[in-house]
Formats: sequence, C-alpha cells, structure tokens
Amino acid sequence: MEVSYKRSMSCSYLVLQEPDEEFQNTYQTHILLENQIVGLCSCKIQKIDGKEFFYYEITGCQTLCNLFETKKFKRKDLEELFLAVVRVMENLDGYLMNRDSLLLNPSYIYRNLDNGEYLFIWFPQGSRMADREFQNLTEYILPRIHHQDEDAVTLGYGIYKESVESGLRTESLKAYIYTEIQEKKDEPRENPVYEEETEKEKERQRILDDFYNAEEEEQGISLREKVPACTVMILLIVLFLTIRNFTDISVGYLCLGAAALLAVIGGGAAVWYLLGRGVRAEKKKNIPSWEWERAEDEAEKMEMPLQEKEEQEEVGKTVVLHGENAAVPYLQQAENEFGRQYFLQKEVNVIGKKKDCVDIWLNVATISRIHAKIVRKTEGDFLIDLNSRNGTILNGRYINPEEEYLLEDKSTIIFAESRFCYYCS
Repeated sequence: MEVSYKRSMSCSYLVLQEPDEEFQNTYQTHILLENQIVGLCSCKIQKIDGKEFFYYEITGCQTLCNLFETKKFKRKDLEELFLAVVRVMENLDGYLMNRDSLLLNPSYIYRNLDNGEYLFIWFPQGSRMADREFQNLTEYILPRIHHQDEDAVTLGYGIYKESVESGLRTESLKAYIYTEIQEKKDEPRENPVYEEETEKEKERQRILDDFYNAEEEEQGISLREKVPACTVMILLIVLFLTIRNFTDISVGYLCLGAAALLAVIGGGAAVWYLLGRGVRAEKKKNIPSWEWERAEDEAEKMEMPLQEKEEQEEVGKTVVLHGENAAVPYLQQAENEFGRQYFLQKEVNVIGKKKDCVDIWLNVATISRIHAKIVRKTEGDFLIDLNSRNGTILNGRYINPEEEYLLEDKSTIIFAESRFCYYCS
C-alpha cells in the first residue's frame, strides 16, 4: 500500500494506492463512494496514468499519533476511542462491508477537532485481520496511558486483555466498557487518589497557616491575643465592683489585691507568649525555603482577582534569550528584527492554538488547533504540516500535510498568515 498526502485549495487528503489491483467495480467500493458512512472519512477515486488512487479527505483532522504525542490517555479519552471503534464496526456490518478493510493503525485514525468525532479509513484491499489490528492498537495505547488515572489503567488493560482473549467482538467490548462506566458511577468517592489529594490540600493549608501566624507575629500582638487580655480586664473590673459593694473591705486593700492579681496574670501571659513565639519560630525554621516561597505564592494567588489570575496564566514564563538556549534552534516572528523567539528545546515541538496540546502556542484565528510540528533528527530539524486548514508555507511554497521537509538556517515559514524565520546557528 502506497501512502502519500496532497493539498488542494483548503482541503487536505490522504492518498492510498494498492499496486496492480482494481477495486472500483466491487460492491463494497460502490457503497464507500456513494454513501457517507458515519465514522468513515469521505472518499473519492481519481485515476492518474491509468492507476486508481483513493483520496480521503482529512481536512481539520488529526491522527491519534499527533493528538497523544505530548499527552497521555485518560479514562474519558479511552472511552471515546473504543466506543468509536465499536460504532464504526457496527456501521460496516450494517452495510455488509468487510471489517478487515478498516485501518486501525494509529496513524490512520483521525479525530475531527471541530466536533470531536473519530473518523476511520476503510481501504478495500482486505489484507489485514481486524482482530490483530485492534490488538496492535491496544498495545500502542498501553504505554501511553496516564498511570495516575486508575480508571484509565483499569479500562486500558482490561480492553487489551479482552482483545488478546476474544479479538474484536463488538458486543463483548461494548458490554465491558459500559459495565466499567456503571461501576465508576456507583463506586464511592473515597479512593486513594482522592485521599492523596486531601492530604496534599491539608499540607498546603498547614504551610499557609504557619505563614499567616509568622506574619501576625511580625506585625505585633494579634487579635486572637488581644481578646483574652481584654476579657480578663473586664472580669477583674466586675469582680472589683462586686466586692466593693457587698463587703466592708477597704478600697486600699482591694487595690492592693487587684495589683497583685494583675501581676500574676501578666507574668503568666508573658511566659505563654514567649513560649508560643519559640514554637512558631521553630516551625518556621523547619519549613524548607522553597516551601515557604510556595506558601507565599499560594497566598497571593488566593487573594488575586480571577481576571488577574487569567492574565498571569496567559502571559506565561519569560523567554530566556541567552545562556543555555544560545545553541538551541529557534523560531522568530518575522514582523520585525525584535520579534518574539520560540526555542525548539524538545525533540518534537507542536505548534497551534489549542493551548493544552501544543508546545508553541499561537493565538491566531487562522491557525489550526494543532497546525504543524518540528521534529529533531540526526539529519536536522524537519517541518511537518498536520492537516492544517489554511496550510503551511516553507520558503514560498505550500507543503503537503504529514510529509517531512528539512529546515535550513534562515528558512521562512508561514503558519496560515503568521510569518516566522527558523535559525539553527
């Protein structure tokens, strides 16, 4: 099977060809071309030099490999993917189409980023076994599961075991997924992950409490220390007046007794305060400096208005221009000589406007959510367009999606309408 990618106007296509085979006149091919089967990429056939090529439209879609190149599968991700596989299999059965022609390789499983639907490639060459393809898919997923998500681990390994023992059986697979979903709804909220989060929250609160106690100490006697003192003074005055009115003791003796009592209470309060100050100082001493700084940051964030928080998250970290980044290739905005620089520090740097899925975030309307990526290899850095809707231009020419293009120093790259220069020296 020969694979290539083409771009025509604003559409991207996956192009497949099987050498020396004729499929156009088969029943299943007619069904594929004349019906828009839910869950399959729309397809058309073009003849070039007497050969038939199958063009599958993948505009606005991303492969499973691209989507989870920089993130892990969580429970919800696995549910959506496996249920999509079940649905497309059932649709193929409804049209009497061969399941073995469904490509379950992660490189050919697409997701439409506009509506979140998974789309699959059905190629009428029938040389694969669906059971084996599905098992390969689960083996691909296993090391990419978010292992702190216990529900994801349970579901992922359970489906893998099911695929090894029974193959791809839609009814048993669907029953297993929905059983897991129901058990997840019925289980109590108390679980190790939740308890761990609670412990972390308690620890964070303890640090903040120590921080506020020390702050009060620096500012002087706190309100909590003033209230008992005032209460004692009021009680003494009431006691003095009561004794004066109901006994024959002279005022002089009463004043002398009150002074002695105040001296005792004052001495006790002073000892209590000094002991408490020592304990607080010891607590502060035992808190690592980095924990103390984090507590201050947390306190500031808790008091910060929501708008300021969003603005702080939006701005992100300051880009370092020198030092360890000096020898790292980078992209620089080409609007002017002082354009912002994005250092390519990772082996794979994904570019787009979906903030949680990319390494270089470009908040531009015409740029796709996951637009392109730059991959570092021994030969150099390669630019790959990821089926972006408005395309990527390298040195004045549009590049085909999913194909690698070697970047040279001072190459010009345009993502939709955002122009950058690539520097590697």
